[in-house]
Amino acid sequence: CEELENKISFIQAQAKDLKGVENNSVDILSIAYGLRNIVERQEALKEFFRVLKPRGVLVILEFLKKDNPTWLDKISGFYTNKVLPLVGGAISKNYGAYSYLPQSIEGFLSLEGLKFELKNAGFEIVRTEDSIAQISTTMLVKKS
Repeated sequence: CEELENKISFIQAQAKDLKGVENNSVDILSIAYGLRNIVERQEALKEFFRVLKPRGVLVILEFLKKDNPTWLDKISGFYTNKVLPLVGGAISKNYGAYSYLPQSIEGFLSLEGLKFELKNAGFEIVRTEDSIAQISTTMLVKKS
């Protein structure tokens, strides 16, 4: 890993405005559990597309709304909607954050909806994969 140390930069910025990041300069961009919280998502996707190199990769880890929930989705939905807010809120003493989570998931896109937005922003869907119990989804997309 030492040979990579000087080749990797970690950047924290507003998703819709990656000032200081040059066009076509990023190999890999990742966002975990944040895309559904971006109000101006289309602007953020355009910005991701702008900074990624041709064939650069965007990795998304996100909770997605289920259009046609399976029995497993219903079980994980019960956990997310009922158990997690109580347990997470009790441990963190921040009940609001854990009550917000299921609301934000329900107000977000389904997998097909997110694929549509990504394609409209110019990305090519490479792969999608659900986590164990289908609670969250990982997407690999690339700049075409």
